[in-house]
Amino acid sequence: MHSIAMLLYLFSDAPVDENLGQIFNLFDMDGNGNININELLDMMAFFIEIGMDTGKVDMAKTMAEVFQRGDTNKDEKLSKTEFILGMKAHPVTAKILQVKTIDALLQTF
Repeated sequence: MHSIAMLLYLFSDAPVDENLGQIFNLFDMDGNGNININELLDMMAFFIEIGMDTGKVDMAKTMAEVFQRGDTNKDEKLSKTEFILGMKAHPVTAKILQVKTIDALLQTF
């Protein structure tokens, strides 16, 4: 179920921050308003599931870097604001956010 919703948000024409906020809500499994590293790893699993684990991009490293870039207060969790910051600041995820079709997404990597 997350896969379909995630694709809808990735390819939506809504503002990027709004789409990322909705993606954040999908992966905030316990609903506490934060994403921990395990919840972020669930997102990595989604990217692998749709075929982005081609060997050109190490999604585990990418997600760890997104977490580090976003976790501005170094509390080992990401608020929605920190998540959006981390996703937009990393070159791989920033590129993902620019494409609007599955074919273009797969060609990116």
